[in-house]
Amino acid sequence: GSSGSSGKPAIPSSSVLPSAPRDVVPVLVSSRFVRLSWRPPAEAKGNIQTFTVFFSREGDNRERALNTTQPGSLQLTVGNLKPEAMYTFRVVAYNEWGPGESSQPIKVATQPESGPSSG
Repeated sequence: GSSGSSGKPAIPSSSVLPSAPRDVVPVLVSSRFVRLSWRPPAEAKGNIQTFTVFFSREGDNRERALNTTQPGSLQLTVGNLKPEAMYTFRVVAYNEWGPGESSQPIKVATQPESGPSSG
């Protein structure tokens, strides 16, 4: 274990990091994927490099992260989900300094698996 401060000045995080992305909404909900859309942060404080969507299934405390493929893209499809499960999604914007504030978490329930509907 090495302790001791290096001579670099600390980055004043709140002043250079983006604020939270706004209006996170599920634009498409299927049994196995959810497509999310959102609006950019009110204060980017720099160039938004990417957005990361953090999501977790209800009852499962492991949170996964998924990055947008296009820089600055304002939507993302999260796949490999379980049908009829409740998921919590939140979005974080990254600029050149690092991750900003997390958006308000939203809960989305996936659709039942489509199959032959037995009345």
